Amino acid sequence: MLFPYKFIEHNICRLNDWIEFLFIEVWCKADEEYSLDLLNGCPDLKKVAEEEAWKEDSSKKPNDYITGPISVIYDLFKTELDVKQRKNLRKKFRKSRNLEKVLSHSKYYDVLENTYIESLSPILAKKLYEFYSNLFDNVLKLAVIKDKNGTLKNHYDAFVKINTTGICPFCGINTIRSYEMAGHEAYDHFLPKEKYATYSINFKNLVPTCHDCNSIHKLRRSPIFDFKVGQNLRAFYPYSQNALDIDIICNVNIKNYKDYGHRHITINFKGKSRFEQDKKICLI
Repeated sequence: MLFPYKFIEHNICRLNDWIEFLFIEVWCKADEEYSLDLLNGCPDLKKVAEEEAWKEDSSKKPNDYITGPISVIYDLFKTELDVKQRKNLRKKFRKSRNLEKVLSHSKYYDVLENTYIESLSPILAKKLYEFYSNLFDNVLKLAVIKDKNGTLKNHYDAFVKINTTGICPFCGINTIRSYEMAGHEAYDHFLPKEKYATYSINFKNLVPTCHDCNSIHKLRRSPIFDFKVGQNLRAFYPYSQNALDIDIICNVNIKNYKDYGHRHITINFKGKSRFEQDKKICLI
């Protein structure tokens, strides 16, 4: 990134808080018969689950993205994982929530990958992936959620009123829509949900980007791990409040302008920050 975004607090972010409560205080403590009373510690989530409960009847057509999946996943936590596994998963989930420290691979903080859950239970991993994917793709669009927390467009309009550069921070080339324009830019999952599903609704992992960066260049690439060579990468936190101490050096070596190509350009970087010690850094 060329510059960080400023994070904004917005009602829409509450959904992630509700789901974190669900994971930590309900699913990872699954040891009794499931009931909606287990959600008493998060009244807002319980109310949403109650209002959506009628969709559990598949004959009524609308898709059930909340109430049924919550109970199904609860039962899988209880039957697929033993007490120690649930405890360890709860601990790992907690350690994964500070995204800034996760991106820099700080000690005591670790990313929660889909493959880790898969190693415990493939069926649980599958159901969790479906649930978290639907949170962003479908649950945010439900009337009950929009009434309580607002819409992505509401969030985007508030976001670009604070982040006023008007330029995509990933490429520094393309503009992004202002709040006065119809629609909004795509929200890139900085940690892609295909590999890290539990971050799918975390707005500290959701960053508006231009079409080219989101749909052509980054795609499902992980900013913290190079899967081809099996090497960790450190990534810049999109909402960092710390200035980036990085110098980007571009060298152009052209003897014949008619024979110009990418091979004639080299880009390197250096800096005094902790990133200088790393062999590889993700610059997306």
